[in-house]
Amino acid sequence: MKKNISLAISMIIVVLLFGCSNSSTNSENGYKTPTSVISSPTLNTDEELFTDAEPQIIGNISDSGTCGDNLTWNLTDDGVLYIIGTGQMDEIKWGTNWQNNFTTQMITSIVIGDGVESISKRAFARCSNLTEVSIGKGVTNIDSAAFSSCKSLKSIEIPEGVTEIKQETFISCESLSNVLFHDNIEEIGDNAFRCCYALTSVTIPDSVTKLGEDVFYECTNLTDVILGNNITEIKDFAFANCEKLKNIFIPDSVTAIGEYAFGNCLELESIAFGKKCTSVGEMAFANDDALKSVYIPKTMDYFGKNVFYFDEASVSEIYYEGNESEWAAISGTDDFYLKDKTIHYNAY
Repeated sequence: MKKNISLAISMIIVVLLFGCSNSSTNSENGYKTPTSVISSPTLNTDEELFTDAEPQIIGNISDSGTCGDNLTWNLTDDGVLYIIGTGQMDEIKWGTNWQNNFTTQMITSIVIGDGVESISKRAFARCSNLTEVSIGKGVTNIDSAAFSSCKSLKSIEIPEGVTEIKQETFISCESLSNVLFHDNIEEIGDNAFRCCYALTSVTIPDSVTKLGEDVFYECTNLTDVILGNNITEIKDFAFANCEKLKNIFIPDSVTAIGEYAFGNCLELESIAFGKKCTSVGEMAFANDDALKSVYIPKTMDYFGKNVFYFDEASVSEIYYEGNESEWAAISGTDDFYLKDKTIHYNAY
C-alpha cells in the first residue's frame, strides 16, 4: 500500500472545467480560443484506501484529536493527516489541533472521509509541505483561505457538492498546477487563486456566474484563459500582473470590465470584448506592451481614464462595430491613450 496519496489529473494545467475543450474559433467574435484537455482524477494506490465511507489509516499514529462533534483527526509518522467521522469541521485556530509550527510542516498528504461535510476557514493554511489532498464526496463547503499558502500543493479535485470557491482559498499555492472543478461551481471569490505561479491555463465552466476581484492576480505563468458563458463582469485586478497571458476569450455575457483587470499583461496581443460589453474601467489594459489590436462592440458606452495607459506605442489598430458618430458618442474616447489610434469603423 502506498502511503502517499496521488491525485493523477491528466493535463498540463486546466482549471475549472469538467470535460474537454478543443481549439476552436468563436463564431460570434472570431476570437480563437486556446486548447485545453482534462480528465477525471484517479486514486493511485496498491490497496483500497476506503472501507465503506471511511478512509483506512495506514501507518503509525503520531498525533490525534477531535475537530468536530463527530470528527477526529489522526496524523501518521509519514505525514498523512486523516479526517474521519461525520458532520461539520470546527474552526481550526492557530495553536490548536494540527495548526502549529511543528505539525503543519509534518503534513505531506491529507485524506478527508466521505462523512465530512465541511472544511473550515484556514483549516490547512500554511501546510507548506502538503503536496496531495483527497477530499471526500460529502464535503459541500470549503471555507475561505482553507488551503492558503500551501506552497507545495500541486493538484486537487473539488467535490461535486461544492458550489463556491471562497476568497483566498488557494492564495499563494505556488506549486498548484492542476485543479478540477465540476460543472456546478457558481462563484469564485476574491483572491481565490492569487499568486498561484504554476497555473498556465484556465478554463471556467458555464456554471460560474461570478468572479471575484484579484481572482488570478499575479499568476505569472498563466498563458491562456477561457471564461464561461454566464460571467457578467470581470472585476478589478482579476488578471492583473499575469505577465505571460497571451489569449483570453471574453464571452458575450460580460457587460463590464473593472479597473486594471488586465493591467501589466505584458504578452497579451489582442482583445475582443463580448458583444454586450458596455464599460471598461480605468487602466484596464495599462502597460500591456504587446497589445496590437482591440475589437470593440457598438454596445460600448464608457471607457475609464487611461484604459490603454502606456500602450500608445503598441495598440495600433482598433476595430469598432459601429460608425464614426457612434464612436464619438462613447464616453472616454477623447482620452489621450485612445484619441490618436487608427479606428476601423463597421469592422468588428
